[in-house]
Amino acid sequence: FGRPAQRLAEHLLAGNLVHVIASDAHDAEGRAPRLGAAQALAARIVGAERACSLVATTPAAILDDLPLEFEPPRPPERRHWFWQR
Repeated sequence: FGRPAQRLAEHLLAGNLVHVIASDAHDAEGRAPRLGAAQALAARIVGAERACSLVATTPAAILDDLPLEFEPPRPPERRHWFWQR
């Protein structure tokens, strides 16, 4: 959805406010989920292990109704409108 949406997503990732990266795919054939690129971009911001968790581990835990553990949010190094109090 453009650069503003991408910047916001990056800020949310950096602030540990993203718990799952998902797709709006409707089926595996006509509009298959393609999360590899999203995982690679997220890995640049949060690291490979956390990116894998966002795409695979956490969604699987949700589907299996397992308890989830999340780190607390962290404010970004520079001020952003999302963090204003």
